[in-house]
Amino acid sequence: MTRPAKPATVRFYFDADVLGLAKVLASLRSDITYPGDPGGVVHKRERPSCSVTSRSMLDTEWLPEVAREAG
Repeated sequence: MTRPAKPATVRFYFDADVLGLAKVLASLRSDITYPGDPGGVVHKRERPSCSVTSRSMLDTEWLPEVAREAG
């Protein structure tokens, strides 16, 4: 029987300027997200998909959105 993954707390958001690095790091850590991130399970922690879906959003648009999610 497989136990369900615990929810991950996303603490780091990587900008689209470093998307390649973000994808590599997100595959290793559950607390990292990036624009267009579909979410996933890493080390028994489930990361939700990123609410920022466009890689072309201006900083003035995505920064407040990510800050709201951080609570």
